[in-house]
Formats: sequence, C-alpha cells, structure tokens
Amino acid sequence: MMDFRYENNVAGLKTMDDKRKIQWQKVFWQNKHIFDSEPLAEITLSNMSDNRNINLNHWQGYYFFKVFFYLIWGLINIVPEKAKDKKAVFQVWLDRSNDWGLIWPLVKQFDQHMIPFYFELTEECYINHYDEILSLNNASILFHKKEYLKKICTIRLDDLRKAIRGYVAVRKIIKDYQMGSMWEFLSIYIVHIAYANGIYRKFYSDCLFSVSLGDRVFGTLYHLYGIKHYGIQHGDTSEEGMGGWTTLGRANVFAAFTYGQHYADLYHSFYGTNCIAAGHPAFSRSNFEFDEKRRRIVFFSVSHVIVDGNQVLRENDLDKLNTTLDEIIEFSHSLSNDYEFYIKLHPNENPKYLIGYNEEFGSKIKIISGDISSSDVLKSTLIAVSWGSTVNLEAIKMGCLSLQLTKGISYFPPRKFTLKIEHFMEVLDLLSDPKRMKQEFLRQKTNVDLYFKVSDNPEKEVVSTILYNANINRIGENKNVK
Repeated sequence: MMDFRYENNVAGLKTMDDKRKIQWQKVFWQNKHIFDSEPLAEITLSNMSDNRNINLNHWQGYYFFKVFFYLIWGLINIVPEKAKDKKAVFQVWLDRSNDWGLIWPLVKQFDQHMIPFYFELTEECYINHYDEILSLNNASILFHKKEYLKKICTIRLDDLRKAIRGYVAVRKIIKDYQMGSMWEFLSIYIVHIAYANGIYRKFYSDCLFSVSLGDRVFGTLYHLYGIKHYGIQHGDTSEEGMGGWTTLGRANVFAAFTYGQHYADLYHSFYGTNCIAAGHPAFSRSNFEFDEKRRRIVFFSVSHVIVDGNQVLRENDLDKLNTTLDEIIEFSHSLSNDYEFYIKLHPNENPKYLIGYNEEFGSKIKIISGDISSSDVLKSTLIAVSWGSTVNLEAIKMGCLSLQLTKGISYFPPRKFTLKIEHFMEVLDLLSDPKRMKQEFLRQKTNVDLYFKVSDNPEKEVVSTILYNANINRIGENKNVK
C-alpha cells in the first residue's frame, strides 16, 4: 500500500488543492492526535472544510440562530420511541435518485439474506423507483421529505456539553486554518447530534450498522451509539483532489468500500480510513463496447455550479460559466440534425439559471433533471462531456467516449483516462472522424480498467463483508442479538 500522507508529499500536490482554501488532509494529519479523542469534532471540521472549499458562507447570525433553534427544539421535542414490533438489524440510506445505481444493487443483495432492515430514502427517490422497491421482501421502507428529519431532532444537555468541549479542543485549529467560526462549528456539531439522536430513538435502536454514501449524520450515530457506519465511494478523486472528498474520512466511517485498490490506497493514506476495494456495484461488471450508432451527446454539469436560480457558489465562476454556456449554444447550432444534444444537471442543481440565461435551454437544448440516474442516461449516450466528474469515469464503462472540458470551470485535475478538450466545438471534429473516436475509446477503456476492481458481483462482496463483521450468517441469524 502506498504511503502518500500529505505532510510527506507536499510538493506532489499542485494542480487542484492549490486552488482550495482548506487542504483537509494537511489539517487531519497535523492534528490527528487531537481528533483521536474528538471524532465528532473531526467530522464537524471536515464539513467546515468542505464549506470553505465551495465558498458556502453564511452570515454569523444564521449559525447563531441555528444553534439556538436546534437546542430549544431538540430539548422540548419529545420523539416517540420506535414501535416495539418493528425490528431491523441494519439501515441503508439513499438521499438522491442520481446514486440509485450504487445503492440499489446492495439493497437487493441484503434482501436476499432474509434479514430485516430499513431502506430509508427521500420521497422523491421512492416515487422514481416505486416498482423496484415493491419487489423487496425483507425491507421496511422509510420515505419522507428531507425536512422530516428536523421534526424528530432530539438534544440532551449532555450533547451541548460535548459540543462545547469539542470546540475547545479544536478552536486553535479553526483559527490557524481560517476554517470558520465558533458558531458555525457549534451549529454543525449540534445538528449532526440532533439528527442522530432523533433517528436512533425513532427507528434504529435495534440496528447494528448503517450503509450510506458517507452521510455525516450516520458517522455521528456511529460514535454516539456504536452503530457501525459503512461508507460507499460515490465519486472519482485523485492525489491532487483529495482535499475535497472528506465524507469518507476516518472518523465518519467504520470502513469504506471503494471502486478499486487505487482509491482504497488514496483514502487510507490521506485520511487513515479503513478501506476495502470491492468494486463499483453499477459499473465493475459493465463492459460495453463503443457504439457509434448512438446519437446522443450529453454535457454533464457538476455539483454546486448552478444551485438555486442564479447562485454560483465558487468565486469568479459566473463569467466562466456564461462563456461555456455561449459555447454550448454555438455548438448546438452547428450540430447536425442526426444528433441530439442534452445538458444533464447534477442532483444539487436546478435549471432556473439556464432557462433564464437563454431561451434555447429547455427547448432546443434539452435539460435532463439531476434526479435522473447518470447510468440511465449513459446507456444511450455516444459522447459524455464534463468539466471533470465521476461521470467521465463511468461513461467509458458504459461504452461512451469520455471528454473533459478543461477550459473554464474545472474542479477536477486532468485525468489520463479521458480526452481533454478546451472548447465544445472540438466535439464536431471528433464526430467527423469515427475511426479516431473508436481508437480513442479503446485507449480510454484500457486506462479506466486500472481504476475499477474487476468483479462480477461487487455488491455480494460488500454485503458479505458487512454481515461477517456484524456476525450475521446468510439466513439472518444474528448472534449478537438475543
């Protein structure tokens, strides 16, 4: 296993993390001795690090209000205990439809073991996948709007003392790295605890473990109640970009399942995370050939670019975004009628800004909702373009030519498994040369196989590992539960 801890390799990290305000791996390794005794503070600071790196800043009064709202509401809110007749050994959480392809294979595999479990998802996910969910035999389905969790928040006075003690332990770190304020720390820390207390009392007091894409509430649940949290990797990253992928940090997960050994080594060496290279549930066994008969070209946007109408979170990105949109309009005018062109939004985005920018967005240039799974879109896509995203990796496994737009908004360092372009009009050159497209795809396919563990059934490996560690056998006998 490679040894790539930040403090020993500062010179090697230039392309992406130089652009970040906070380099979390540096914070982590230089203060690991503090985090060893304050795991909830580690989870909170990693969250604050992410906020800095996407320029998510609120007025301090916002955090002040949030602290007192959750304290007062959490103290007076009486959450009824879960029904005695409902028992579940574990819980699986999915908060957005776009990641359905990652979680659903695991859910089906768990269901085959005849073990009672909770499958918790947002109302939107439930509606989008209603027919598939009906096929489950051993799952108790919990679906609700995200706002529902606020209704079951619970706080105890001891939780407030923990939050204050955590802040005292890390206040110098916050100051030295300019990570935020006391009120931001307390608000994030208390909200995580309030949610964890609520879902434990309401649903999960019988559970031994939880599975998510790295949700910090379940990391908090792990440290408060011993419910082991397994994280599933859900994004491509690299040595240059690890500072922005903190949800699979050591404190937040008991163990993380990664696409392959390459990623397991990265997370372990940067964050000390216990990692298992299992493969990608949706793509490890996918091996589509390039099909030049496909007619769809899709531009996949990235998280936190277009969030709520006209908000662009990262500094100086608005002009870059508009330049790219102008190129997209020019490209769509030049594209042959033999092809279809779409923009696929990230789950965190909505189309308001695009539609307001130019009337062609949503009409001539079709927009695909962020709620639609990328894997479903890639099945019929010829060329997938992105500023840099996991979709560049996934596209190749689905038989698509993968292009990374390097000019403009680019949060991902250049990746050797994709083809770098500076302008959208370069796509036209590719379309005019089918032989070049096929040769480039073969090159990409050879490279991308280095990142995925080859497995016919990665979800079986994930589920078997979790059940073994929980001391549960195939027929559902749990030796730890009387």
